[in-house]
Amino acid sequence: MRTTNIVKAAGALALAIGLSALNASAGQGNQGNPGVIPPQASSHGQTYGEWSAAWWQWVLSVPADHNPALDLTGADAAQGQTGSVWFLAGVFGSPGAVERTITIPPGKALFFPLINFVWISTVPEDPQTAEGIREIIKPPADAATDLECEVDGVPLKNLAAYRTESPLFDVTLPAGDVFGAGPATYGPSMDQGYYLMLAPLSAGEHTIHFKGSMPATIAPYWAPFSVDVTYHITVQR
Repeated sequence: MRTTNIVKAAGALALAIGLSALNASAGQGNQGNPGVIPPQASSHGQTYGEWSAAWWQWVLSVPADHNPALDLTGADAAQGQTGSVWFLAGVFGSPGAVERTITIPPGKALFFPLINFVWISTVPEDPQTAEGIREIIKPPADAATDLECEVDGVPLKNLAAYRTESPLFDVTLPAGDVFGAGPATYGPSMDQGYYLMLAPLSAGEHTIHFKGSMPATIAPYWAPFSVDVTYHITVQR
């Protein structure tokens, strides 16, 4: 039996924006969501797809005992965070409704998935090309539904337009990784999901609630799961 073949779907989170942070003159590029970087744009030197690869490299670099995607309170939100973009995690699996309280530094753009799907090739027999991996991750991304995100009570629009595909990338797992695969570098990997890049939140308190689901069994790799997360966020002054 192969115990290191890694297939993981993460329902991740949708997070806050100060709705006045970006000028509404971005028009339909941001799908009518002021404060959200348009999905076709680059931000902080990378495309949405490149940031989605970086998101996985971040979340999988943290051991399970302090992994932000397994944290039910928000205590581990700052693990591994560096640079001008702050990654936000949701949940692995379907743990039910999760409520977290976090504090973030000022001036950080926020990048996160509403729901996402990754394949990590671990042996030579696994797919080694984007075309081969896409056949595995496209069906669950097609089946994703119930995408919702509210920021301080205001719903974001047209979330399906933020569907993103990463380039091929590798991940380095630490000791005590979330899969129990053992410390090593694995790949190639590839992701499809629904992501948002947000301009920095205004200082103060924010509440974000988001939901998403992949309700059908997508044979042979994907079981149904859902996401229901509320974040209470304090942005430092």
